[in-house]
Amino acid sequence: MGKTRLSYQLAVSAIAHYGGNILIYDFDRSLNKQLLLALGKRFNVPDILNRVYVPKYSLLQNQDFFLTIPSQVQYMITSHDVRAIVFDTITVARKMLWPGRENLAEAQQKMGSVINRVKAMLTDQIAILNIQVMQRPDQMGKVEYIGGPTVGHAVEMFMFKPSPQEENRRLLIAYEVSYLAGGLSTTFTICNEGIC
Repeated sequence: MGKTRLSYQLAVSAIAHYGGNILIYDFDRSLNKQLLLALGKRFNVPDILNRVYVPKYSLLQNQDFFLTIPSQVQYMITSHDVRAIVFDTITVARKMLWPGRENLAEAQQKMGSVINRVKAMLTDQIAILNIQVMQRPDQMGKVEYIGGPTVGHAVEMFMFKPSPQEENRRLLIAYEVSYLAGGLSTTFTICNEGIC
């Protein structure tokens, strides 16, 4: 909880400051127009829904759509002044296209290639990738976080952890970020207008 709100807020605040438009790959089908409108109001981007592009696709039933993402992004950057790209949630694509542990190596190679090709074309744009972290159900009540290795070779990573004190608070921890010391953290609150 909180990944979509944080990524939308980063994207909307970026175009509020620098102009341009947003491209959202809504893999988990959670596009929240009300949240975008609230963020547009908060960051003084009144025409926010006209500045957000969401590609249509058929439930990722084959890999063709995913593998052409870099060319889609390049086209949107050059023809539609896209400055922020949100992949929400990219691990949904992994689960649908390369299910099971037996396909992990292929998923890492293909997803890493797509992500690295997108990274290589970014100049004054940002790309935000959300991943899901699952709790193992077999630990007899013990919480153990797994997931994320699919994109670990290609992205700088932060991790959310729930804050035990309050339901709407989350802890964001630097996990493998080259420009930050590991373990740095910040706490934020999820609210109706994004992140408070």
